[in-house]
Amino acid sequence: MFIKECCEEVMHNIDGRYNANGFYKTGERSMIGKDISFYTCEICSCQWRRTQETFSPFESVWTEDR
Repeated sequence: MFIKECCEEVMHNIDGRYNANGFYKTGERSMIGKDISFYTCEICSCQWRRTQETFSPFESVWTEDR
């Protein structure tokens, strides 16, 4: 999976709990053990899904949402 520079920088900001300037949130879901957020890049219009575990080790995974 290729991540464009415009997307990668904002992903790091979101993971670091900083602002999400450059992405807009298009939805979210909470499941047992996971929080899922959906984002679209304002620059390239690429759509991303961020899955955050709600238990240790609290891993975050970004995947392209096609």
